[in-house]
Amino acid sequence: MRRAAAGAASTVPVALAVIALGMLVAPGAHADESDPNLPTVAQGGPGGLGGEDDDDHRAGYRDGFLIGVGLGSGTFQGVGVDDLSTVGGTLSLRVGTVATERLLWVLQADLLGGPQRTREGDSESTSIEQLNTITLGAQYYLRQVVWLKAGLGMAVLSRVVNPSTGEAARHSSAGPALATSLGYDMVRLGSFVLDLELGLGISLHEGGAAPSAAVRLAATWY
Repeated sequence: MRRAAAGAASTVPVALAVIALGMLVAPGAHADESDPNLPTVAQGGPGGLGGEDDDDHRAGYRDGFLIGVGLGSGTFQGVGVDDLSTVGGTLSLRVGTVATERLLWVLQADLLGGPQRTREGDSESTSIEQLNTITLGAQYYLRQVVWLKAGLGMAVLSRVVNPSTGEAARHSSAGPALATSLGYDMVRLGSFVLDLELGLGISLHEGGAAPSAAVRLAATWY
């Protein structure tokens, strides 16, 4: 478990380094002449690099509604909430609407969970630890391809013991949640965007809290 946690933690600096590089490169990546920080990018590969004569580049490709999905790895640790914690996979689903060229409104559901082995005397059992969150928030583009997102909502922290037998959750607690993320749009093809994002969150539960972290690759269609 400690080795797995260390492995998950080591991905966070890598994600931050990639996003920081994007922040340095983004201001020079074919910005609109009227606003060098306008978060539109041209069609093409990494960072959406493409031709200056792209009409879509001038008009902006973010418009109307959006739908997206993200996959990655994450971890959470219950503090004062039983002993719930795990390192596992994460699935993120989001829908939203474009408010302005910089601002998006996003409804997002994040599912984070994984197996955890516990020992009680001579016996060992396997459980599934889960932290599932739904939030409504805003995503704001700081640069052409670099953005921040924050949302408020609810989270459910739970444990399912012996999932193969279908035994009911031994622990389940709901509470308010805050979810934040920093992202970098790596590729754009038309209205499709692929981004790398680092998510940090915290939820409050009876007797404690559950901080979490996740690194994801996410695809969004406008």
